[in-house]
Amino acid sequence: MSKVLNCQDDLSISQFEVLESSKNTDRTEEWECRQCGERIVQEKPNKLLFCSKCETHLRLRSPPQHWLFQFNPSMYNWFEWIRNNKDTEQWLTSQHFKYICEGDLVAIWASGQQAGIYAMGQIVRNPGRIPLNPDQEKYYISEKEVFKFREKLAQS
Repeated sequence: MSKVLNCQDDLSISQFEVLESSKNTDRTEEWECRQCGERIVQEKPNKLLFCSKCETHLRLRSPPQHWLFQFNPSMYNWFEWIRNNKDTEQWLTSQHFKYICEGDLVAIWASGQQAGIYAMGQIVRNPGRIPLNPDQEKYYISEKEVFKFREKLAQS
């Protein structure tokens, strides 16, 4: 019995050592522009960095964030969209869009009777004012929902 405990202890120690040794010990950091999304990687930055395209102050890029995108099956037929398409999907982000960045991770949540997480994905482009893809538009149950999307786009 003590051998089993020792093996578990050894495993825990070796796992901890692997985690510790995989730390990034160099001072390479990724910076991004809040305005145009340009990214640069620089070792040991010692001054304020500015975007070469639009001269906006760059911010330090944080590790990927995790987001939960929700749809209501009575308003949007997401299951049909996924079954019929392999294209990148658009989502209307009413909140937190300033914090969502390319590379962040997303869970797709269905509300209602079939509630649950149905997919995991990754943000492929920073949020922007982009008209709804016409191919995706037809998967909305009512024109009212498409109108909401267009209205929010016009307000932003």
